[in-house]
Amino acid sequence: MANLIRLDNGQTYSLKKENIIGRLSAADIFVDDVSVSRHHAQINLHGTGQYQLVDMASCNGVAINGSKLAKGLVRTGDKITIGKVDLIFSDDSYPSSPPTQNTSAGNKTLAIGGKIPTPSSSSTRSGSSNRTATSVEDFIELTPSASINSAIHDDFSSEWLKKVVLTNLAVNAAKNEMEVYEALNDALQSSIQCSQIYLTVIKDDNEGNIALATGDDDNLRMSSDLMRKTLNEGCSFMIRDVSNSKLVDSNQLMRHGVRSILTAPLFNSQKKPIGFIYIDSKLDQVITNTEFAFARLICMHAGLLLCKLLNTTVTADSEGSKILALPGHSEYVQKLMKKIEIYSSLDSPILVEGHEGNDFAEVANIIHGNSSRQHMRLISLNCEDTSGLPIYEQLFGAASKITQANQGTLLIENIDKLDLASQKKIYEFIASGKINEHDSKPIDTRLICTTKVAFEEALAQGILHPMFRSIFQNSILQLLPVLQHHEDIADIVEHYFIEACKQSSKKDLQLENGAHLAFYDCQGNELEIAFILKFAAMKAKTNIITKEQLENFI
Repeated sequence: MANLIRLDNGQTYSLKKENIIGRLSAADIFVDDVSVSRHHAQINLHGTGQYQLVDMASCNGVAINGSKLAKGLVRTGDKITIGKVDLIFSDDSYPSSPPTQNTSAGNKTLAIGGKIPTPSSSSTRSGSSNRTATSVEDFIELTPSASINSAIHDDFSSEWLKKVVLTNLAVNAAKNEMEVYEALNDALQSSIQCSQIYLTVIKDDNEGNIALATGDDDNLRMSSDLMRKTLNEGCSFMIRDVSNSKLVDSNQLMRHGVRSILTAPLFNSQKKPIGFIYIDSKLDQVITNTEFAFARLICMHAGLLLCKLLNTTVTADSEGSKILALPGHSEYVQKLMKKIEIYSSLDSPILVEGHEGNDFAEVANIIHGNSSRQHMRLISLNCEDTSGLPIYEQLFGAASKITQANQGTLLIENIDKLDLASQKKIYEFIASGKINEHDSKPIDTRLICTTKVAFEEALAQGILHPMFRSIFQNSILQLLPVLQHHEDIADIVEHYFIEACKQSSKKDLQLENGAHLAFYDCQGNELEIAFILKFAAMKAKTNIITKEQLENFI
């Protein structure tokens, strides 16, 4: 069984005989990183029985163990670089690469809150072991991530890689938080000589302090400043002795038994840390860099799943601005927002499927506004609008909207109204990032497309190009008519009434209590509701708009 293990998040990809690696959502190995091209590389089973990595004319190229190349055979333990993303290749059926000289940092540590230890400073610290500590955290040391990454490349045997793969597969099969913990706990207990593994997740509370999500023992609590520093400086492991605060020398810590703490970050849709996986274990012996690397890889991979299971959705970014959201609180809206959160964190194309009157533009604005492209342009093109230049010219001509939206987002409304030849050219742009073959540089524009015809029905009718199946089949948002989620009507009316007031010269307008009930049996969707509220605001003779007044406009 051959696999790739991604180093920055521990994710494991199982390989088939032929595999496309890229940023395209339909790729066999989907790598969501701006340095990766849509069709970046292939890794296929070669006639020799080994896997061969082939660059597909990507922008940033590929490398094996740091050497850039057009193609090359890979062996177990080789580090493959795709753009700026590093992956480790593992194949049980083929031997590993010849061992290289170990340049690992070993047990070298970086002390928090002080200078990097030197030989002279170490001897000074050893001679001052009688000094009383002001805090237990004075004696915490961090193992830099660089030494862990080095251990993965230099020290990882085929057996360790196999353990990572099998653990990640077990984590993938977990159906709830506890099953994730059990899979990790079993792997750590069987692979590292330690006992009393304590595993939980910690997240910021309302006061900005980091606390344990389960269990409230002060002895297991760490300061938020230290925890954030651990993450922000790229270090993954802390070593401390909680029973003897007078120990200041790392050798003494090891002799007296050390407590090793592993933190692996959890990220929200904007790839900002919102919590950690936290393992606290009393060690029977010193953990090696290889064991550290194994533990970190499986925990980071588990973090991807825990983020979904724990519903770790944030409501504000680091600057305090609100995250955009659809109006409503029903189960339908909550599920839709979870999907939107995931799609906002990706660059792959999306198809929004809905009905006449659904506010497709609002959905696109939320996806764009919550994405890393939020400070770039969101441009719209409606394929039903034939009043201006031909749609083909607007898409691919000299003033191409695809080019205008570079590094931003292009909303293509009613894509099913576009002729199939133009749809095929959109597919070719998605696949290559180029409008024309001879273009020297790709264009980084994210596409959001909409249709009022169900995806499968549109394919069956021949109004959507069949090549779009591979693009959209796993990235569709389905909007319901308002009548199918009645419980959201009050929120929807309030949302669009606020928008109506912003556009009205009458700033003190209010809705009468219960006025939203006027729309309870309305056959229209969001855009019809928005129009009626704008019209009511414009015609209002007092500052109170009643249910009866709204019913007169429906």
